[in-house]
Amino acid sequence: MKKLKKKITVRFFSLNAKNSFYDDFISTYRVNQENDNLVRIFNVRAKKYLIKIGTSFTHQGNESFFLSVVRERNTWQARALSNGIISGVPLNQGILGDPYYYVFLPHKRIILGFTTGPSESLKSTANITLQQFNRDRTSRITAVPVSKDAEFDKLNKLQVITKVKFNVDTTGLNHDDDLPVFLKGMNTPAFQDSKLTFSRSNLDDGQYEDHIIRSDIKELLESDSCSALSVVGKNEEGILQTIRLGNVYAVYRMTLELRDKFVNESKAKELLLEAMSYFDGTN
Repeated sequence: MKKLKKKITVRFFSLNAKNSFYDDFISTYRVNQENDNLVRIFNVRAKKYLIKIGTSFTHQGNESFFLSVVRERNTWQARALSNGIISGVPLNQGILGDPYYYVFLPHKRIILGFTTGPSESLKSTANITLQQFNRDRTSRITAVPVSKDAEFDKLNKLQVITKVKFNVDTTGLNHDDDLPVFLKGMNTPAFQDSKLTFSRSNLDDGQYEDHIIRSDIKELLESDSCSALSVVGKNEEGILQTIRLGNVYAVYRMTLELRDKFVNESKAKELLLEAMSYFDGTN
């Protein structure tokens, strides 16, 4: 059987959380392991999630934690058999969706992970997953992409953004989630199987608020669907500047050769350990 090539992108996130959360996570993780309570299924905004606690391991002398998550996706509505019978997908228990794999490093306050599903949901799924280990239900856990601060400093110094250019593959977009303003209307069948280049000019004409533009630029940077991004704007002196934001976030990319489309937990953990070694060597 011919092997399939699959591109994997591991992303790194720092966490905004109360100090007590890290101890809460470790104790909850250990208690569930001791009680052999390794799997939990729950709903968030009408979407099912499954979290599976893996085996913890030592990294740089500190305990680190492997998590497997499946996020429900209702794209698959039917199955067709060779005899022509078309029916719904039978599920006696569990859920059907995309796998997400994470390693949480409490000593560094970092979580890294990847998915073979829509990459735009990797951060939000990490937030939802970690929240399940938070005993303080009044506080929220927020994952923030680890970035190269110098590049963002250049972007923040622009007083006005006048143009945004980017290359995007719309087939990789997650149409279940809200799209950045630049991609509104692009999740239609006419665009879905093409790699496109867009230029949105005159963003300072009042149609879009500046903070929304900046927020959507960051969303594009987090997306594997976006292969190139440049921003044109005016600095404090009113001079036009072009900032190329091709590789602002810390990521680790690799290409796998698989016999199946599915990346199993053993292989996922191996890839994340490889990504951790890369991250340690660059920070």
